[in-house]
This record gives sequence, C-alpha cells and structure tokens, in this order.
Amino acid sequence: MKKQKDISHSCADIRPLDSRFRKNDIRISRLMDSGLRRNDIGVQSGRSMVEMLGTLAIMGVLTIWGIAGYRYDINKSNANTILVAVSQMAVTAITEL
Repeated sequence: MKKQKDISHSCADIRPLDSRFRKNDIRISRLMDSGLRRNDIGVQSGRSMVEMLGTLAIMGVLTIWGIAGYRYDINKSNANTILVAVSQMAVTAITEL
C-alpha cells in the first residue's frame, strides 16, 4: 500500500498567491476596459529598429573617423622617418666635406 502525501501545507501556500493573482487580474481587466491592450501595459521592453539603426550609423561614423585618423598617423610617421633619414644623410655629407 502506497503512502499518501500530506498536502495540507500546500493549501496554505496557495491562498496568498491566489489573492495576489486576483489583484493583478483586476488591474489588467481595468486597463483592458479603459481601451488598452495587454501589450500596452509596459510588459514589453527593448530597442526599436530605429534606435538600433541610429546606433549602427553612429558606430559606422566613429569607425570611419578612427580609420582615417589611424591612416593620418601612419602617413605622418612614415614622413617623419623619411625626414630623419634625409637629415642623417645631410649631416653625414656635411661632416665628410
């Protein structure tokens, strides 16, 4: 013979949940009576497509700006390297005369 589970403690746990759910149901039904749909309650959260595209555009502009700045710095470094080499050649030429 199987032993039956004692479920007397679970009934007391359900009562507070029932009253809480009834309060939420009443609140939702009032909102629905006022003309709002369930999605308008504020349950949904997230980013819209326009916000995502705006963020992507800003990131694209900053990336292009960063690449242009990097290229400028590399070209400037190469020019300085050439100037140092030419200066050393000039100093060597002058000292050999």
